[in-house]
Amino acid sequence: MIKRILKEYWYCFFVFILSFLLVFIKLPYTIERTGGLINLNDRIEGYETNGSFNMAYVASSDANVLTYLYSLIDRNWDAIPVNKNTTQKETDYLGKRYFQTSNQVAELVAYKLANKDIKIDKTHFYVTYVDENSKSDIEIGDEIIAINGTNITNENDISELINQSKKTVKLTVLNNDKKLTRTAKKYTLDGKEVIGILILPSFEFKSNLKFKSDNTEYGPSGGFMMALTIYDHITNSNLAKGRIIAGTGTIALDGTVGEIGGVKHKIKGAVNNGAEIFFVPKENYKEAINLKKKYNYNIDVVKITNIQEAIDYLKK
Repeated sequence: MIKRILKEYWYCFFVFILSFLLVFIKLPYTIERTGGLINLNDRIEGYETNGSFNMAYVASSDANVLTYLYSLIDRNWDAIPVNKNTTQKETDYLGKRYFQTSNQVAELVAYKLANKDIKIDKTHFYVTYVDENSKSDIEIGDEIIAINGTNITNENDISELINQSKKTVKLTVLNNDKKLTRTAKKYTLDGKEVIGILILPSFEFKSNLKFKSDNTEYGPSGGFMMALTIYDHITNSNLAKGRIIAGTGTIALDGTVGEIGGVKHKIKGAVNNGAEIFFVPKENYKEAINLKKKYNYNIDVVKITNIQEAIDYLKK
């Protein structure tokens, strides 16, 4: 009976197995494609203005055989190799950690530009990258609290204490609320002695600002637009002036706007959603302006190096 069914309907089983392989087998790639805009006005409680400030984003998903093959023929889809040196859990952690710090820095920058008092009460230092050549037991997510017995109070302490160390560096860290001792051996990279890690600060401060975020968001590329939105809110500047403002870029504590990825997907998403202005970091400007010319996008592409330049442009 079973043999007869298999013989008569073999093609159905073949189609089922092929469909399973095409759809459910994951490949070590992330598919990036045109995204859209997130209206940041809605994120801040009590914020009302004429117009809107929007964060441009890239739509992404895990690749399967079908989507990977489609990315080879559609120029609007990109297959980006997954970093093999980090697990999915670590990747998710990094994305959330960068997003959280980005929002913190955005608020600090906005208040400073508005000449409003805001004080950092405490800074935490998290390990976000461990080089494959690192000779240590340091883990991504470790919070460094001391090096060779000396407590860390600022980011400069970390590099100075590592430089002053002999070949072996002892780090006191917190990991899942447990205090642990990590050991790292220094090695030479690009002419400098390092232990092969990158650190991301996270800040504690008192704030009256109430804003919400989506738990699915990650990464630092929305920091600049968040800072611009917060600044407009706390100064009642009405910088949008009825316009749909979009943009992308990281934000540093000194107000510098930094490079991002996926600009071609972000500018197209901004155009599709009716944005009139698209702010872009100087490093991404050439690609963005070339895309505008190539596809005749009806949008003003504005190059910026810091947030003050964006504020000055909108005030014109």
